[in-house]
Amino acid sequence: MMITQGEMTRFVESHLQDYDCENNPEELIDYIKELNDVRLFADAVYASSKKCGYSGNREELDKLNHFVRELILKNTGIKENPVNIKHWLADTKPQREKVYILCFAFHMNANEAFDFFVKAYLERPFNYRNLRETVYAFCFNNGLNYFDADRIVKQLEGIKNSNSVNEQTNTQQIGLDVIGLDNERQLVDYCFNNLGCFSVNSSSARNEIMDLMDSYGRKVADIDKNVSDNIGRVMPEIASDRRILQTIFGGNIRMQEYNVNNKPVGYRKNPALDKLPSKLRVNLPQEEQLKQIRDGKASDDTIRKSLIMLKFFDFFASEELLEDSEDCENNGYYKEFLGEMNMTLIQCGYGEMYIRNPYDWLFAFCASQSNPIATFNDIMELYGFAQQEYIEVQDESGNVTYKEVFR
Repeated sequence: MMITQGEMTRFVESHLQDYDCENNPEELIDYIKELNDVRLFADAVYASSKKCGYSGNREELDKLNHFVRELILKNTGIKENPVNIKHWLADTKPQREKVYILCFAFHMNANEAFDFFVKAYLERPFNYRNLRETVYAFCFNNGLNYFDADRIVKQLEGIKNSNSVNEQTNTQQIGLDVIGLDNERQLVDYCFNNLGCFSVNSSSARNEIMDLMDSYGRKVADIDKNVSDNIGRVMPEIASDRRILQTIFGGNIRMQEYNVNNKPVGYRKNPALDKLPSKLRVNLPQEEQLKQIRDGKASDDTIRKSLIMLKFFDFFASEELLEDSEDCENNGYYKEFLGEMNMTLIQCGYGEMYIRNPYDWLFAFCASQSNPIATFNDIMELYGFAQQEYIEVQDESGNVTYKEVFR
């Protein structure tokens, strides 16, 4: 009997309490690796091909490759490189545009395309700050094909309107507006009148991340002020990005390197990063990623992962939860966190947390434990974070400094 994706998702979520980070960490790490190794994208391409008439089995890769290639050509007019399709069938994720092409090739409706992105590609389906993706969303919702979408996009390219609505419109609202449009004329008029909405990418998400950095940064700064060594010192009101990341990962993501004269010459990454499963490691929020978010240059995956991570730490670091330890022990805040997290993601134009995504599962698992933040810190330590020590370094003049090294 074949297990459906829905049944597997419910199975994964129902077993959140089966793993014990403290007493059986190896089993937990093995399960995260197992989740990471599931070929969600390749399996989704195969399942969609079967729905479209593919008669071969999963292992007949050349036959499946040919079927997908011909389907893309027929339904989009695009001659896809078979080498690219070979990579997709090996679970290598393509660029977003290629995923849309696949969705059109498979004749998906809006709900099917949404699920394909969230559950197979593990990214948000429609970025309503992107004019092309907004057109795609309209077309999927109204049963139009790729040729229609490409024609509408070309019609909208290069249009200008200095009186259009500015970027402050909520991303979620743009999506709701577009879903409510019935015909091309309405879509073209909407895009023309709201061009300013498409000028800045992910502004709602970026603003939310900055608010979370401010909120959690203040909590970290307050904790630092009460450390005995810092009493009496002038401390910042908001912790720096690096300090925030140190509290999250239990140590630095990067370490300072020194030359033979004890002069700083640059940074190298924490070796623990390479131990993380790929779906956790790629676009993991670090100082560079946070800077990309501020500059409006971050990828969707980076933004979504930052939202989840910062929301998790800001939520569970609140004084109310820290004081109300009994409710935490009884796992009373798990559903509340999940509700707030999903609402935040939706308002920023992303799909809800997906429990078969290893990154989402990690935070859902930690949130379900009696001490969520400590559990996350413990898991990071299992991968090698927080395994730093400081050695004393003395220069030629006798000045002593301390250099951080990794064990």
